[in-house]
Amino acid sequence: MNNALFVVDGPSGAGKSHLLRYAETHCDGAAVIPKLTTRPRRAGETDESWSDLIHVTKSMFAEIDPDYRYTWHGHDYGFSGPDLITRLAEARSCFVVVRDLATIRRLSDDFPHVNVVPIFVLASNETRGRRLQAAGLDPAEVDRRLAWDDDPAGHHSENEGLYRVCLQNDHSLEVFHRLIGEMVAKHVGAQR
Repeated sequence: MNNALFVVDGPSGAGKSHLLRYAETHCDGAAVIPKLTTRPRRAGETDESWSDLIHVTKSMFAEIDPDYRYTWHGHDYGFSGPDLITRLAEARSCFVVVRDLATIRRLSDDFPHVNVVPIFVLASNETRGRRLQAAGLDPAEVDRRLAWDDDPAGHHSENEGLYRVCLQNDHSLEVFHRLIGEMVAKHVGAQR
């Protein structure tokens, strides 16, 4: 197989969701792996708005019992192995956000025949704060999210062997889009 699985991590407001949206609409043969979550919808999130999340109750999540699951700030997230395998067979590249190091490592181990590319998206606290405010979050929620990832650069450097790509996203959208395109071109069709 010459396809790639891009596993995206990074702090709140760094641009993970934007990366997925851009890849899905601008990179030939790209697919996004949706995740179940018990996290409640945020202000402005509707069934019609783009998201890689499917909001479910805790009981529904437990009943579905996804193969790849983790907890992030008290909420469950997960996706199924068979769904991932199907999407990998149909797409040249797949993208999924995973905020859990053990799950990222497990994906790399479970798919040796796929070019699994863990990515860390990074942006300054100032940039992230502006983006979170623009998304309509109140100042207390922005501060809370910035505190979640108070040292994202340290998180990345501590796990340097895990992440194959680090995308700095303090630039214009045009620059970020170019970096995404270059990353996909480099890794799709490449050997692990």
